[in-house]
Amino acid sequence: MLLASPFFNYRRLLIAVSLSLIFARAPVTANDMTLTENVQRSLQSNSAGLKVLAITWQRTRSTGQPSSDVLKALGYQATALDVLAPNKVRFIWQDGKFYVYFWRKVPQYDRNRNLHPEQPLIDQEQECAFDGAVFYNGARHAESHRGSAGTPVLRIDKLSQILERAPEENLIQFENNYLLHAGYHISLSPKALNGKEGLESLLARALEKGAKVLTVTNTATNGTGDATVDISLADGGKQRYTLDAGQGYIQRRRVEWFPSGVVKLEVECSDFVRPTAGLVSLPKRITAVHFSDSGTDRRPLFSETFTAAEITAERFPDSQFVIKYSKPGSMISDAAMPEAVSQKGGRLNYEAPANPVDLDATVKQALERGNAPQTDINVTKLALITLVFIIVVGGLYWIIRRH
Repeated sequence: MLLASPFFNYRRLLIAVSLSLIFARAPVTANDMTLTENVQRSLQSNSAGLKVLAITWQRTRSTGQPSSDVLKALGYQATALDVLAPNKVRFIWQDGKFYVYFWRKVPQYDRNRNLHPEQPLIDQEQECAFDGAVFYNGARHAESHRGSAGTPVLRIDKLSQILERAPEENLIQFENNYLLHAGYHISLSPKALNGKEGLESLLARALEKGAKVLTVTNTATNGTGDATVDISLADGGKQRYTLDAGQGYIQRRRVEWFPSGVVKLEVECSDFVRPTAGLVSLPKRITAVHFSDSGTDRRPLFSETFTAAEITAERFPDSQFVIKYSKPGSMISDAAMPEAVSQKGGRLNYEAPANPVDLDATVKQALERGNAPQTDINVTKLALITLVFIIVVGGLYWIIRRH
């Protein structure tokens, strides 16, 4: 078992010792000793209590500067207006499995994939799931063409296949997501998922990675008040965590500094709720203010607000973590089927039939066809499958617009 492994015990020992050293820097009293034990226990139990979690949040961004200046400072092209657009995410995490549904605003393209930045942003919906062995990545309306209803596309891969290609790359990109700002780290990389890693306290993770304690301020008495911990990171940056003793030392505020000493990020968490007894409290509202590494212009680059409309610890059936498209004409690219090994590129590509009862026959025909494209339109649709995979899986959704 993992709990009995020497590595696991050593890792926890490191965190416990680091936290003991943190609070040993303050004047040692009976309350401080109790606080040390409580923090150690709380950071571990808070993360362990998030093995089952379902959250739906909306994110909005605003800036007082010209959008072109903000995008340039962030490394994006001036046409990437969707970076500042609102989005919505539904995230379900359950014992190492996950399901994510994205609602985004994205630029419009024509059928030749030419960008039209002068047109208003349009809605794009995408979903991903992992059932413990297979990763599903799909879009029910993949084609963002003007006036196009879109063709559903779905790509299916075994985790073992992605693990060989890109073990460290996150399967999806949250980019400043709710969980991160709430004080938790989660990796959705093949390596992490294969290792059954879960959510981890940002503070505990920083200590594990070698962060050094600078100062500690403890105003908590009788289970109420705050404990503030300042740490320095290996790259020279600094972080300050304000933990609420009355709510199990959850993060209420976090400030980050660039190595230059300039403030990088200010996060405020509020309106906490506890979905079920025993589950850690989570904020229904998070505000995050981002700054540039500039010594002259101290105006915020942009601010973002996360509003959680749903926070539950509800358990879902295994079918929640499997994506299937049956709409006639849906394009499926499946590398998880045993028969796909013999196919070109190791994938079986086919269109969902008009009648679901014909699915087996359709798959059989695709196998006999050996993945040979039949028409130009099939080639186009298969290219869409690849595009959707690149957008979400490789993290290139944000990178392709950078300079």
